[in-house]
Amino acid sequence: MIGTAIEENRTIKVHAHLEDEKEANFLTGMFVEAEIITEIIEANAIAETAVVSMENIHSLLKLNEETDEGYYFDSVSVQVGNTYEGNIALTAMDELTKEDKILTKGTFNLIGGE
Repeated sequence: MIGTAIEENRTIKVHAHLEDEKEANFLTGMFVEAEIITEIIEANAIAETAVVSMENIHSLLKLNEETDEGYYFDSVSVQVGNTYEGNIALTAMDELTKEDKILTKGTFNLIGGE
């Protein structure tokens, strides 16, 4: 239950019950930090580490070709939305399909070195 009054310190009282109260070792008066999700939005998302932001341009690396000599990537600009649990929403991905292979780690090292 979420309170209806905003306190002087800009907080709102919330009352909640734990799924498994037997495992919790809380004492009266203890506090917890929590996030309250107020809506659900479906979006295409990718690991935050895949997206590099430089001068308000967001880019990622899409695998173009894989050969015996190495991997070749194309830099693709994307528009991003909110982040949640290490993932970032892609609000516009015109040059991508769900089948594309994207580099998810080390992107900054490659794009930043251009």
